Amino acid sequence: MSTLKSQYEQIVSKSICLMDGGLALMMQIARSQVAAAVAIHSRFEKNAQQRAISSLEYINIVLLGEDEEIGDICERVRRIHDGVQGAEGDESYSTSDSELQNWVAGTIYWG
Repeated sequence: MSTLKSQYEQIVSKSICLMDGGLALMMQIARSQVAAAVAIHSRFEKNAQQRAISSLEYINIVLLGEDEEIGDICERVRRIHDGVQGAEGDESYSTSDSELQNWVAGTIYWG
């Protein structure tokens, strides 16, 4: 796993990946529910680079990892997002909302 971590760090250091990550984030927060959840529940503004590394780690493990690694990272992400819900104005949000999950996943794929 340490080899994978160094690969993520190398990837993140390349500006094109950071631009793609920034594009994905901008597309994600274009949905008002996602923007509210990020604004209220996320700490990404304090350490955006670590957030990018964590996202790349997730994507790479899901695509390239062994079954146990995939299960572990999916459980970790589920625990982090578990219970994130609320409302901002007229918009409610929840990380269990499959439409919002698909939106976020789609921005990562497209970005």
